Amino acid sequence: MLSMKGFILKSFISLPGTPARVSSLHIGSDLLENLTRELFDCLGGRKAYWVWDEAVWALWGEKLASLLGPSGKGNDVILFAASEHNKRLDAVEGLARKLVRAGADRGSVLVAVGGGVTGDVTGFLASIYMRGISYFQLPTTLLAQGDSSVGGKTGVDLPEGKNLIGRFISRKPSGWTSASFKRSPTRNFGREWPKSSRRP
Repeated sequence: MLSMKGFILKSFISLPGTPARVSSLHIGSDLLENLTRELFDCLGGRKAYWVWDEAVWALWGEKLASLLGPSGKGNDVILFAASEHNKRLDAVEGLARKLVRAGADRGSVLVAVGGGVTGDVTGFLASIYMRGISYFQLPTTLLAQGDSSVGGKTGVDLPEGKNLIGRFISRKPSGWTSASFKRSPTRNFGREWPKSSRRP
């Protein structure tokens, strides 16, 4: 577990064919209160819609909703059955239609809460919904925190292969909190750590 209360790592991201940018990572324990305050500051009064991995919502939804107040409840929350099977274009369409019915417009912001599949799908949705809206991510798995939430990667799969449709986008802060590790099965570390630690 991380012992520090938290620090901010700013990583300079440079990818071929995309503008260079800085990605802010907030790393530490007990960060939920600080992250929610920073998110509200970044939102600047814009309406946020939360796309939650439904399994993560069952564990943390009540805690985070209590910090968010009126936001993060009702039509503001969209639950997503995160799995590789659902990392497809039809899932993106389904989420987009829910956003339309909830009243999301060009000034809205998406916030993804979950692992890599949730982040990839929600990020891709944000990049194309009404030609692009802002996007934040709260990754809750080791692999998502060390890999898919860094660098602006988004995408969905085709039957022919993984991540064949997607975009690189600029996402605003990505928050790591060690609280999410407490619920992660030990077996996940052996599977996810090698992939996340390969990154510089």
